[in-house]
Amino acid sequence: TGKKSYSLNSIYYRKNIYDLANYEKDFNNADVFFVGKWKSNFLDTLKLEHGKTIRYAEIDDFSVFTKTKGKIIGEFPQKLKKGKYNINIELYNPYNYDLHFGEGTFPLKLQLVFAGKGRKWHLVDLNNDMKILKSKSTIIKEVNFDLGNNVPQGEYEMQIVINSIYPLYISKKYKVVIDNNLLE
Repeated sequence: TGKKSYSLNSIYYRKNIYDLANYEKDFNNADVFFVGKWKSNFLDTLKLEHGKTIRYAEIDDFSVFTKTKGKIIGEFPQKLKKGKYNINIELYNPYNYDLHFGEGTFPLKLQLVFAGKGRKWHLVDLNNDMKILKSKSTIIKEVNFDLGNNVPQGEYEMQIVINSIYPLYISKKYKVVIDNNLLE
């Protein structure tokens, strides 16, 4: 097509050279044609003659946030059970532009991903009132999440993600066990 392109890597795939280069100057808030492999409620589907499926969307306000970093501040329990939890997280925006949460065609959302064996991922919303992560800023934010029935018991690697079309890791992995038989 003669147009610029780049690879958006998510929890479904490893990082690559596109995560190191400075593609945000060309793609942030740009009108893009997005093509993906994984299922998403945000994408349209096209079935090709040979049986493959392409998922796609035209996005007029694409957000680039691949270099954003997050971490849990303080102690985080390694054993969890159903219930509500409050944690403090630190978020760093390295870009020369603000990141807007909850706005646009594909709004940014903070979540935790619990990755189990056999590539089973479970996403849990981090509830907070953050609307903007200012450019070149670091903030500490209290967030809460509810481990209801959406994450089965088991061993997981948990990470903070920003989800737009697909969730993207922004933190290191934290090993956790969900065991609903734990005592108070």
